[in-house]
Amino acid sequence: MIERLRARQNRVWLRSLPCRMSPSPFIILLIEDNLLDAQLFSELCQNISPDMEIHVRSNGREGLDYLEQSIKGNATASRPSLIVLDLEMPIMDGHVFLQEAKQRDHFQLIPTLVLSVSDRKDDVQRSYQNHANGYLIKPDTLDELKALIEVVLSYWLGAVQLPPLGDLY
Repeated sequence: MIERLRARQNRVWLRSLPCRMSPSPFIILLIEDNLLDAQLFSELCQNISPDMEIHVRSNGREGLDYLEQSIKGNATASRPSLIVLDLEMPIMDGHVFLQEAKQRDHFQLIPTLVLSVSDRKDDVQRSYQNHANGYLIKPDTLDELKALIEVVLSYWLGAVQLPPLGDLY
């Protein structure tokens, strides 16, 4: 009973969060090759924060291309507030994406969370060595995923202070 009340309080609190302190919307770049996982993640985020923008790319190469377009002022590629990254993907996996993105000055300060099915210690260690800001294991159930997303968004939308967008370029 207490857990249900706490979960309800968290949902109410999350809905009351401002989109961000800045006039810009909170933007997530989700790099995920599983279309169903990407759709589910996007829908759950939108249910919590309808003003949020989520841009999905299916591999690390597409993710880097998106980031490059965002610094060129491309209207279809806004600079993300947060990157959520799968590890095991075709063409360019999450580890290579992290290595390449975090070597570039323009992208070093963009927070990046790994969201993977892997609980292997070497994946966790390698992700942090490549400057991931967090490592989360994909939950097995929809309820667990929803709870995880609520915690992630409460932190990134409400608790953490991010540098102004201009300072990231």
